[in-house]
Amino acid sequence: PPSTRALEEARARLDAELAKNPDDPKLLLLRGRADERLEQFDEAAHFFQRAARILHEQRDMVGEASAVVEAATAFGKARALPKARTLFSRAITRYIELGDPLAAARARVAFAKVQLAEPQLEEARQQLEAEGVPVEAQGGLDVGDADHRVEVFHLPSLVGDPAVGQAGVGRAEHVKCRNGDTTWRKT
Repeated sequence: PPSTRALEEARARLDAELAKNPDDPKLLLLRGRADERLEQFDEAAHFFQRAARILHEQRDMVGEASAVVEAATAFGKARALPKARTLFSRAITRYIELGDPLAAARARVAFAKVQLAEPQLEEARQQLEAEGVPVEAQGGLDVGDADHRVEVFHLPSLVGDPAVGQAGVGRAEHVKCRNGDTTWRKT
């Protein structure tokens, strides 16, 4: 991993580029990521939100939702849970509107991780892990022959209101068949 000094130097170079191109969402995202690596989460969230606004103006709804998830995650790490919850809800709703259930599930997983990092939820996280419910998403598993390949993913997810609302932690299985069909089912 880069040293603190290297990250600070990269951040200074990004600031110089942002002075020339203040509305470049890629630069804003990189700047936010540098701040996040330096554990300056409020500052990171600020840059991610700026990128999300610009991506929205550019009508890049997928990019906007992705930047909103990054901002929400940064606010979660800064322990600003009400802001994180609002932003996760916005991103999940956007992904559902875009017809991308996998991205919505990933946003739910990111939100669950933020919630499970709270000290008062440490016991719940340990209980989930003891019951075999991973906090981290597992990789895929290929099953079958070349003509009937199926990828199965077991992901922790929030079960309940798609906009995060009153949700609980559960598991979902994503099955993607070779012909492109996909399904999600609670397991």
